[in-house]
Amino acid sequence: MGRLLGDRDHAVFTEGFAALNARMIAPLTARFAALDADTTDTEIHSLIEEMISVLRPVQARFADLSLLEDQVIALMDELSERRLHPAPRRVLGRIQEQMEALEEG
Repeated sequence: MGRLLGDRDHAVFTEGFAALNARMIAPLTARFAALDADTTDTEIHSLIEEMISVLRPVQARFADLSLLEDQVIALMDELSERRLHPAPRRVLGRIQEQMEALEEG
């Protein structure tokens, strides 16, 4: 992904990911990886809320990042479609919707 960004945007991208708290994101990543058809709605809702609270500072850092080209977004969507089971895809979709709503509001 770094090759798709210019020097300035690459620095913003790197700083944004540096804002992630590794101690917080590791358990969330493990919970995300464990999602399956039997995951309860309560667990899904909890995971979404916790992931949003961790991702908001990153989103704030990315506010200065130039908009990514539609091709990059399409590529990420395709990778998600091919690699993830339905439950993680739903979670990502809901996180994306809520993050966009926070950005607009």
